[in-house]
Amino acid sequence: AKSGEAAPPAPPARLRGYLVVLTLNSALGGFLFGYDTGVVSGAMLQIKNARQGLGNLSPFEQEVIVSSTVAGAIVGSLLSGEVQKRLWVGRRAAILIGAALFVGGALMMGVSWNVSSLTVGRVVVGIAVGVVSHAAPLYISECAPDNLRGRLTAVNSVFIVLGQVIAALICCGIARGRWRQGWRWMLGFGGVPAVAMFIGFMLLPESPRYLLLCGSG
Repeated sequence: AKSGEAAPPAPPARLRGYLVVLTLNSALGGFLFGYDTGVVSGAMLQIKNARQGLGNLSPFEQEVIVSSTVAGAIVGSLLSGEVQKRLWVGRRAAILIGAALFVGGALMMGVSWNVSSLTVGRVVVGIAVGVVSHAAPLYISECAPDNLRGRLTAVNSVFIVLGQVIAALICCGIARGRWRQGWRWMLGFGGVPAVAMFIGFMLLPESPRYLLLCGSG
């Protein structure tokens, strides 16, 4: 607060706990953003290996696998805002859709049998990244008290970096453990936090601001 102004009152303990749960569930989207864009660097070392992966991949095939998630994220981020605006799909519903896409993409990558199926899985995950990276910070900001809005929204950015760090640690651990076709586990692990996010948002309400916008508040 500025000099001479009273500091805003702290939220009640029950509300603080609710905000923590809401923020952490939403920030799982940022975690998945970081994880799915970072894990491919470790997984690719095995994917391009003829003995453990999908064969001796050309540089072009490797580039397609890596960049397909970013391409999907572009599409997902563009669609997320338009779908919410034109079809009145709320922030919560958009995040649930994104979480389901994360799970589906992770499963597809984990069982992929060639470059095309792996690329499709990466694109699906990319679309999920785009949808959730738009909807999750918006959801946090619309649910948070104005005096905590900036700090709570920043948690999503912290979780992006955390996801990249965890991706590197998981890739390192699987590689050191010499797991057979460990790249499938590296890519498939992203489905675990996605399931947690889906379940969490089944229990969370729509954002108050969105309900006011659509006349349900």
